[in-house]
Amino acid sequence: MKREKTKVKNENKGITLIALVITIIVLLILAGVSIAMLTGENGVLTKATEAKDQTEIAQEKEEISMSYAAAKANKVDKVSEDVTADELNAELEKLNSKGRASGSGTLTVTFSDSQRKYTIDQTTGKISEITGDNSENIEESTDYLLAANIDEGELSDLAIGLNYDAIKQKYLELLISSISKEDVWTKVAIKEEFIAENGTYEDILKNMYDFTYVECNTVEEYIDLLTTDEETWVNIGKKTGEIGENGTFTDILNIFEPIGINTVEELGDFVLENMGITEENYETAYEEEKKGIMDNQDFAIYSPDGEKMGEYR
Repeated sequence: MKREKTKVKNENKGITLIALVITIIVLLILAGVSIAMLTGENGVLTKATEAKDQTEIAQEKEEISMSYAAAKANKVDKVSEDVTADELNAELEKLNSKGRASGSGTLTVTFSDSQRKYTIDQTTGKISEITGDNSENIEESTDYLLAANIDEGELSDLAIGLNYDAIKQKYLELLISSISKEDVWTKVAIKEEFIAENGTYEDILKNMYDFTYVECNTVEEYIDLLTTDEETWVNIGKKTGEIGENGTFTDILNIFEPIGINTVEELGDFVLENMGITEENYETAYEEEKKGIMDNQDFAIYSPDGEKMGEYR
């Protein structure tokens, strides 16, 4: 009898390569989710750090506030006087605070352990945190803005702790806002040969008066007059003999009909264009003036300790 060979099946229970890869991918996904929950923008660790920072900020502000109140209370007979940096520091030391005040007008309090800085108004006691990326903490005052324009080696406690780029921007905005309309119009008029090379803004107004026989105080008033007031054109026509004494604005338009002018606005724009006294020319000259300011400013900011905080060349 033949013996049947029994085929023994080898049944290994091992993990396949595909299963291993899938397992690793799942573990990586879970690890990523866990890390994000801990360290992400809204993670547990981030929130905990923010809460810790906010607690420290509140404590530091309280120390400043209490010290200011105590220093103010010491001025019983001179309550109207401002609290000085020395007086505030004396009270901060009594609280064993790490904060130290400097400056005048608006004091700057710096905490040595956290390196945070705050401003406090000597008169009102208002406290504001100074952050490196928050330009809103730069006060809209000439003193702060001009702190950016100091000579080499000169110190300014107004700039300490404030964001340099923001100071630079605010200072340039101040310079740009100081551009005189009269100066810009004068440059336009000289370029367009409406006035002489050494002419002034008053010369523009004089020439406009000689043309319109109307006295205005600004170039803008003359532009508005020539583009809106038909009666002005009638008077010009009569003065120059272009129309008779009984002439009307229609008679004026008839003169310019061959070049397609049908309204007072079109007539005013046409004449002003020929003079070169236009809003477009003004805007071009203004932008050139602004660019000149942006390109030619040269200053640096220093802390009270002499450390260069930034420069703009």
